[in-house]
Amino acid sequence: MSGQRRGMSEREYARHAGVSRGAVQKARSSGRLVLHPDGSVDASASDARRAQATAEGRRSWDRIGGFVRIQRKDAEQAIAIFLTRPHSALEGIGWTG
Repeated sequence: MSGQRRGMSEREYARHAGVSRGAVQKARSSGRLVLHPDGSVDASASDARRAQATAEGRRSWDRIGGFVRIQRKDAEQAIAIFLTRPHSALEGIGWTG
């Protein structure tokens, strides 16, 4: 047994990914990192997994809360409509409750 690591340490991967070591530890504990059998981080596989998780998170945000990205005047108008005619405002976004 040579004693060499196959991948990166948490500190090395944090530097590589541009995040804090704490973020790497959190990712590791939640299973978002790919590890070699020796416990070191497989950087390329972990990068791919993180990119996929980030893309899925963004898609989820766009589905759930993407409407937040509107102009202030449009937001003010939407609030005014909701306060005066809540049912018509909600029907306008597809709510039928």
